[in-house]
Amino acid sequence: MTDFRIDRSLGYLLHLASTRMRQELQRQFAAHGYAITMPQWHILNRLWEEEGLTQHDLAERTFRDKTTTARTLALLVAQQLIVRERDRVDRRNYQISLTPAGRALKDALIPIAISVLEQACIGLGEDQVAALKAMLGQIDTNLGLGQSDWPAEEPI
Repeated sequence: MTDFRIDRSLGYLLHLASTRMRQELQRQFAAHGYAITMPQWHILNRLWEEEGLTQHDLAERTFRDKTTTARTLALLVAQQLIVRERDRVDRRNYQISLTPAGRALKDALIPIAISVLEQACIGLGEDQVAALKAMLGQIDTNLGLGQSDWPAEEPI
């Protein structure tokens, strides 16, 4: 039998780092006066990349179930950050778009997120960050859960 210690396992360390980064980002959002949860943050980011996605698209792209996604979208609608409009092609679906306030939030939240990422990477060189991103991308690819084409050259 091997000597397995969960607190030294890769999975645990990844989970710990991810949890701490999410908590710090949430703390920083609140400190700057933004009541944005992590599920909301993920959806907003996807919409900043591409508006007009359906609820199903957003659930897939944020790795959330449909119920959680629906609740998160309802909160964003209540905060007047997004709107739902019937899909012109498939009337059963709704396309999700940002309101002007939702679009404007990008300029406020992205610098906060970058600051948290920079804090998390103190003591790591650009080459180490790029290597880490490439390794994490390879792990994701190995498990068949995501992208196979991770951009290692992007900053933080």
